[in-house]
Amino acid sequence: MRKNGYIRFLLRAWLGRVGGAQSGSPVRQWGSASGRHGHDRTRTALVRRLPNRSLARISKPTSPGRPILRGLLIATALIVAGCSTTSSGSGNQDDGKTALESSLSRIQATEQTTRYVEFANTALYREVTGSGYSWTWGSLDGWGASVAGPYSGQLPSVLGVDLTEAEILVSIGESPHAVMLIGGGQKEDDVASSAADSGWNGDEVLATDGNPSQPLTSYVRQVRALDADAVLGEVEADLSVIDSERASLIDDPVIADLVDCLGDVVVAMVASRNYFPGTPPVAAGVRYDPDRPDEPVSVVCVQTVLAGDATVIAAAMEDALSTGQHPRSERPYTRYFDNPTVTVVDEGGTTVQMVARNTAEAYASTILHMTQAHTLPGFAESS
Repeated sequence: MRKNGYIRFLLRAWLGRVGGAQSGSPVRQWGSASGRHGHDRTRTALVRRLPNRSLARISKPTSPGRPILRGLLIATALIVAGCSTTSSGSGNQDDGKTALESSLSRIQATEQTTRYVEFANTALYREVTGSGYSWTWGSLDGWGASVAGPYSGQLPSVLGVDLTEAEILVSIGESPHAVMLIGGGQKEDDVASSAADSGWNGDEVLATDGNPSQPLTSYVRQVRALDADAVLGEVEADLSVIDSERASLIDDPVIADLVDCLGDVVVAMVASRNYFPGTPPVAAGVRYDPDRPDEPVSVVCVQTVLAGDATVIAAAMEDALSTGQHPRSERPYTRYFDNPTVTVVDEGGTTVQMVARNTAEAYASTILHMTQAHTLPGFAESS
């Protein structure tokens, strides 16, 4: 079934090149996103589909009965306060690896963890945004923290976890198996004692059966304090995948190729193992160019089976970027991306890379939204 779906994907990509993309009408490429999480907790899927969540809302405790949305003043104040001096996370590397590579090397490759990765280099993000709220980069706030859901603001008071002090954030897998690594900036004793005081019990891993009076338990059922890091997990998550001695995500050849293709990014998502049914593995990220700090650089990487497949997809992406339009906004892709390049990057000729500067009309998170909404140039799902 998966092979047949992949063949249909390539056929539609080719048809998009010779037909729909030339006329500015993208061809349906992605399988339906409905039901891929396999259970009724659709709120988790929606959180991942909408990453535009502020670090201010993550770091400031809120009560369930009050509106989560705050104002620009709160966002500014809390982002200013978020500077970290810790060194145990994965924000800055001296070994030649990117923060994304180093982070994934800490996570065991399992059937669950290889499906979906959401990453944020929060140390770099704070450098990029400076001392105030950034209208250019602000749409990336909170990326990487989806496991905590809409109650991330309660993490400091309930679990002693402070996301604004983290160097990296990584959410791995799908609900109810999802795990979140908060790398750097945490105090092990504070996390362990706060979790115990709030009703999470256990030795190395503290767990709760859920508490209707504590909404955070709807998402975070397990907590593990790990030196200057913290690990959170949903009800069926395996927290031992962090710092396991077994093969890591970066040892997985599919993920390794996609991560290498992305390069050094501020944020990224990697969706492999048929996360999007009927499509090849795909990754998207946003880079920072210090020479042009107000122009985020969007990157998309698609891994195919054969070199010929990569050629078809690359041609479809090139055509769509020059003549196609977004299937929902009906705006040309040229309104979002400037001077795009599409290449086949690896030696085997099976990984397609798109790199483009965002225009003033695009958010920093635009490429992430397009990936999750199945509206990428060249293989977009028709509305």
